Amino acid sequence: AKTQYTKVGVLRGKKADWKKAIVRLKDGYKLDLYTTAE
Repeated sequence: AKTQYTKVGVLRGKKADWKKAIVRLKDGYKLDLYTTAE
C-alpha cells in the first residue's frame, strides 16, 4: 500500500497529519501541510 500525500494550503516542506493540517487551516494560517491519506 502506498502512502498518498495531499497538499493542503502552502507548507514549507514539512509533513503533518490531517488533524494538524485542519487545525492550522481553521486558525487561518497559510501553511504548506501535507496530509497522509492511506
